Amino acid sequence: MATLTKRDIRLLEKFLQMGGGHLLDFSHRTLAEYFEDYGIDIDEPQYQVGSGSKANRMRGFWQVSSDMVVGRVLNGLIEYYDEKRASGSYFDTTDYSDDLRDKCLVIANQLSRGTYSAQLGGQSAQVAPIKQAIRNAMQTPSQTPIRTPTQQPTRAPVQQAFQQAVQARFQQSTPMNPTPQTSKQKVFIVHGHDDHLRMEVELFVRTVGLEPIVLMNQASGGNTIIEKIEEYGNADYAIVLYTPCDEGRKAGSQNLNGRARQNVVFEHGYFIARLGRDKVSAMVKPGVEIQNDIQGVVYIGVDTDWKTQLLREFTKAKLTFNANALYA
Repeated sequence: MATLTKRDIRLLEKFLQMGGGHLLDFSHRTLAEYFEDYGIDIDEPQYQVGSGSKANRMRGFWQVSSDMVVGRVLNGLIEYYDEKRASGSYFDTTDYSDDLRDKCLVIANQLSRGTYSAQLGGQSAQVAPIKQAIRNAMQTPSQTPIRTPTQQPTRAPVQQAFQQAVQARFQQSTPMNPTPQTSKQKVFIVHGHDDHLRMEVELFVRTVGLEPIVLMNQASGGNTIIEKIEEYGNADYAIVLYTPCDEGRKAGSQNLNGRARQNVVFEHGYFIARLGRDKVSAMVKPGVEIQNDIQGVVYIGVDTDWKTQLLREFTKAKLTFNANALYA
């Protein structure tokens, strides 16, 4: 089961507007369809809690699912909410705030990466030693020192412990002669709802020594989706994931074809214009329609040796990476 703290559960419930049994603007049908994208049947008895409302199903999901699965679903819900707000099709934002959204994003990312701590919740682990030192000092009986007229007053135990903990933390993180670090080149990953493929590509990019940029992992700061793309899109390369998240057909045809989400197609064109065709690759799952009217675009099949092909494209784009790390 997910190790969410009560405090973080309250934050998530507020952000997802779970009061009164609701969950954002989902109906029972659309909620079931949303979970289907993750291979989950939310109508199964194991997720039924209390009245079986949408909010209670989410609570049941939190109770029986692993941290990483819960984190993936929460990341998707945050992205869903972002898209609704950006399109102007969602108006009930009474409890919405960028600060609340960013806190929930931290929780979701820590869960999906397996770094969430039930003891600390969504707090940074760097704060823990300082807080623990203060607690230890407060539990130690204090003695009133006897001072001579020329003696300086002794710091209170809590103040002294706080200062020592802060100094120790900064001394650990800042060496006397720090070695200059070369910033990693950035690879922007454009994706739909296929979290498994996104995480696999993200891990690959990170393993070879590049820095993956995933839009939903970045703070919004009150910006719209396009403003976030403009802010975080200053990358050295872009990988676009074409996955069958939507379906469509030509007029007069009865056959539905797998299609990438509209934002994926839009961002593909955006990065071609911003970075150039030689610095953009598209990975395509079988059965997904592609934009065949864009000449010179690199399409890589997900069912092929895509890692080797991407490394070739990285080399052509003059990226600095470590291919040997894949076999270490």
